[in-house]
Amino acid sequence: MMMRYCCMKPLDRNIVAHSYGTVDPEITWEIITDDIPVLKQYCSTIIASA
Repeated sequence: MMMRYCCMKPLDRNIVAHSYGTVDPEITWEIITDDIPVLKQYCSTIIASA
């Protein structure tokens, strides 16, 4: 599983922030189910080691 840079590529962020009608539900679901849990674990590891 590859994690996107900061969960979202800059282009993805622009689509979400500025083009509400063009958000792809499938990509959004992939971010929610695949990327965010990986990011959460990564952040937890960093916080625990601080």
